[in-house]
Amino acid sequence: MSWAKIPLALRIAICMNGVFIAIALMSPAVHTFEGAEELSLFRDGCALMVEGFALYGVLELAKLLPRRAAFGARLAAVGWTAAILLMLVHVGLSLDPSWRESATPTIGWVWWGAMLAVGGGLVIAAARKPSVAIAGGVLWLVMVARPPVIQVWIFKQLMNDLTLWSLVNLAGYALQGVAVGLLAGAAVGGVPDGFIVRDPQRVRWGLTKIAGSLWLRLIAMAIVPIVTMVTLGDRAHAIEAVGYTVVGAGVVNGLAMLGFGLGALDAARSNHPDLRRGAFYVAAAAALWCAGVMLHQVPELYRRIFSDPDNYPYERSRVIVEAFEYLLPMVAAAAVAAWTVGVDGFATRRERLDLSERAQRTAVLYIVLSFASYAVSRWLLPDARTDGSRMLVMLVALICGVVALLNAARLASDTAELGNVEQPSIPTATIV
Repeated sequence: MSWAKIPLALRIAICMNGVFIAIALMSPAVHTFEGAEELSLFRDGCALMVEGFALYGVLELAKLLPRRAAFGARLAAVGWTAAILLMLVHVGLSLDPSWRESATPTIGWVWWGAMLAVGGGLVIAAARKPSVAIAGGVLWLVMVARPPVIQVWIFKQLMNDLTLWSLVNLAGYALQGVAVGLLAGAAVGGVPDGFIVRDPQRVRWGLTKIAGSLWLRLIAMAIVPIVTMVTLGDRAHAIEAVGYTVVGAGVVNGLAMLGFGLGALDAARSNHPDLRRGAFYVAAAAALWCAGVMLHQVPELYRRIFSDPDNYPYERSRVIVEAFEYLLPMVAAAAVAAWTVGVDGFATRRERLDLSERAQRTAVLYIVLSFASYAVSRWLLPDARTDGSRMLVMLVALICGVVALLNAARLASDTAELGNVEQPSIPTATIV
C-alpha cells in the first residue's frame, strides 16, 4: 500500500475524517449531551466536507487506474454523489416533521445503497490485492454500511446507554476512513511513481462554477433586504413574506457555498502545471463546511420563524440557528480569501499581473466589506427605531455585501479563461 500515491483530495478526506473524530471525542457533548445540538451541526458540516473531498478524490483515482479498477472508483464516486444528494433531500424533508418521519425508512435504505456502492467500488478498485480487498470490504460492511434493520437493532440494545451509542457511531466513522485508506492504497499500488494525469481545462470549469455560486450568493444577500423594504408599509403580510424570503435565501446561500466548494475542488483536480492546489483545497474545505452547516440550519430556521415560541422545538431551533453565529461568517469569508490567494498565484504564473493585483484587492475588499455588512446588520439594525432608519441601515448593509460579492464574482469570471492551455503549433512546410 502506498499512501503517497493516493490522490491528495482523498488523503485530505481521510485525514479530515480523523480530525473530526478526535474533536468529537474531546467534546463533552458525547458524554454529557450538553451542547449536543452544536456538535451535531458541526458534524453535519464536517460530513459534507469529507464527502466532497472523497468524491473528487475517487474521480481523480479513476484516472490513475486500468479499466476495471477505474470502473470501481467511478462506482464509488456515484455512491458519494448519492450521499450528497440524499443529504439535500433530507434537509428538504426536515421542513415538515411528518415528511421526515414517513420518509426515514426509505432514506435509510437509499443511504445504505449509496454506502454499498462506495465500498463495493473501492473493493473492485483494489482487486489487484485480493486479501486487502476482502479485508477492507468486510470492515466496510461490518462498521460502515450496516443495513438499517441492523442499525435499529443495535440502537435498541444500547438505547439505555446513549453515550455508548455515540461512541459506536464514532467508531464507525473512524473505521470508514481506515477502510478507504486501505482500499485506495491497494488500488494505486501498481501506479508508477510520479504519474500524474492533467486536465487543465478543469480550471476554467471550476472557476466558472465558483463565479456562478458567487452570483447566487449575491441574489440571496440582496433579496431579503429588498423584500423587507418593500413590505415595510404592509405589516399584515410583512412578517410572513420576509420569513419565507429568509428561508429561501438560506437555501440558496447553502447551495451557493456547496457550488463554491465543488468548483474549487474541480479546479484543483485539474493538476494544472501553473496552479498550486493548497489554497483551493483550503477554500473548498471552508466552503463545504459552511454549506453543510447552513443547509442543516434551514429547517430549524423555518421552525423558529413559523412555530409557536412557547414549545420545545422552538427553543431547540433557536439554539441551532444561533450556533456558530460569529464563526460561520468568518469561515465563509476565509473560503473566498483563500480562493483569491490561489487565483493570485495562478495569475502570476500565467503572467497576468493585472488579474493578480485584482485578486489581492478583492481579498482585502471582500473581508472588509463582508465584516462591515455583518456588523451593520447585526449590531445597528436591532437599534433602529423607525422605518426610515431601518431602511437606511439595511441599504448600507446591502451595498457593502453586494460590492464585496460583485467584485469576487467578476474576478472568478475573468480568471476562468486562464485555465486554457495553448497547444504548441506543429511546424509546417510547403513542398514546391
